[in-house]
Amino acid sequence: MLTYNKELWDKASQLVRRDPGKLTDQDIEQLSILDERYGQEARAARVKALNPPPVVTPPVDSSSIKGPLTRREDALVEGMFKAVKLALGVRDERIASAVTRIAALEAHAGITPETPVQPAAGKPKVKFAGEWSDGGAYALDDAVTDNGRLFRCKAYHVRSRPTGDPVCWEPIGGTKRDAA
Repeated sequence: MLTYNKELWDKASQLVRRDPGKLTDQDIEQLSILDERYGQEARAARVKALNPPPVVTPPVDSSSIKGPLTRREDALVEGMFKAVKLALGVRDERIASAVTRIAALEAHAGITPETPVQPAAGKPKVKFAGEWSDGGAYALDDAVTDNGRLFRCKAYHVRSRPTGDPVCWEPIGGTKRDAA
């Protein structure tokens, strides 16, 4: 069973914003621990990043360049056009191949982009409510941080401090993070 790890959660959260194509299944599971919607949004961002819309590259004709070119310049421009066209073709082939492989893997696993992510059996749907606040009222399965630790509320209408009430709160994950 995967447990909450603040460092891993923060890393995964940053990847969603900066480079969702690099998200792993473990990153998405880590995000889902606090709120299933985070995991669903991360999975959607990863799919979108890995399946960008095709780039349509209009054909370029070197004769459309204005001004007289020497034979050497003309050959250089023509060579650059050919190199760019070849590189884009290779890139497009690799993207198409990756999309095909991903689709095959998802089909084998019975996953479609519309497939909702289900929490593991017996796993509560925890909703992250931020840092514990003295005036806050918390409900069942709210998660808060208090004194550097993450806690899940085990009751309704709780106002007690998590670090002092083991009846209403349970710690999630390991021990308190060392401040380094």
